[in-house]
Amino acid sequence: MGVLDFNKVKASVGKGREGKSTKHFATEKQREQLNGKYKIVRSVILNPIKMDRASVVGDAIEYIRELLRTVNKLKLLVEKKRY
Repeated sequence: MGVLDFNKVKASVGKGREGKSTKHFATEKQREQLNGKYKIVRSVILNPIKMDRASVVGDAIEYIRELLRTVNKLKLLVEKKRY
């Protein structure tokens, strides 16, 4: 089979054993992983305003930004103390 003969081969992409679709299983697994990560993010937020996903993600972003500002302030303090 040459390099240009790939159109002649019928691939069974997304098919598991016995021709059953594995897409549903992969999607379900991804959803479970995403839900687990969401629960971790939700548990880190100290005082969430609302519990819907968009608000929790927004609060997480603000929290991370606040942490970055704190880190930068601490770096400045360390630099000042060195000199």
